Amino acid sequence: MLRAHGMLNFRRITTQKKFIPQIDGLRFVAIASVVLFHLYSALEGRGATRVPIPSDHDLPKPGVELFFAISGFILGVPFASHYILSAPKVRLKQYFLRRLTRLEPPYFLSFPLWMALQWVAAGRSFSDMLPHLLSHAVYIYNFIYSAFPGAVNTVMIVVLYLAAFRGRICSALFSHSLITDIGGMCYSIYLLHFPIIYAVKHITAFWHIGSNFWVYCTLQAVLILPCVLLVCGAFFLLIERPCMDREWPKKLWNHFHALLAPRAEQPQS
Repeated sequence: MLRAHGMLNFRRITTQKKFIPQIDGLRFVAIASVVLFHLYSALEGRGATRVPIPSDHDLPKPGVELFFAISGFILGVPFASHYILSAPKVRLKQYFLRRLTRLEPPYFLSFPLWMALQWVAAGRSFSDMLPHLLSHAVYIYNFIYSAFPGAVNTVMIVVLYLAAFRGRICSALFSHSLITDIGGMCYSIYLLHFPIIYAVKHITAFWHIGSNFWVYCTLQAVLILPCVLLVCGAFFLLIERPCMDREWPKKLWNHFHALLAPRAEQPQS
């Protein structure tokens, strides 16, 4: 039972052993805005009424900008701590190696799931997906296929940052374990939510009640979002969360070394 409890621990593993719940609360806001936008755009042309706002609107930009702000804060803290609080100097080799071992395995391991979902839901062939896969693998997809770059700067969203840390109600809300757990696995959700939405929508898109778009959208959200959380939660527990442990490459190597090492001969009696 204790083993099962440990496996279902959704709290992030932090490098500095210091957990700031409001950060994951803000991550929840960011990923929720992106997921809800993609759910909204996936329903365009479905249901009994047209979407009120065209899906080519820049609605997801605030969420992406919030991700940029959070990432900048997290990445800058070790350097600021060194210069302001006389903390140990950041070793750039370990710093970049940590980014590599933390982010790249979930990123590349998400590709097979992406391809499987698109093959099932959209009937796309491997040859059709291969160029997209290769461009993603070497980080040139936006240069080839284009996508909005997203601004890094904004003004009104600063109020949300301040409220998360200084506001009594917002700080308590953003520190709730359900919010921080979902926000903590935002990378897994970000990697996989899009194909999951379209795969489930392939089945549920024809179900609606009445002729109001928002009623239709709410129904689809109730059907689709639990599937997003279920699949992304499993991916987080199995792939992303283990990669949060900075020692995982060494532990994995030791594990395989123990399996492959020849057993010492047992003394004969």
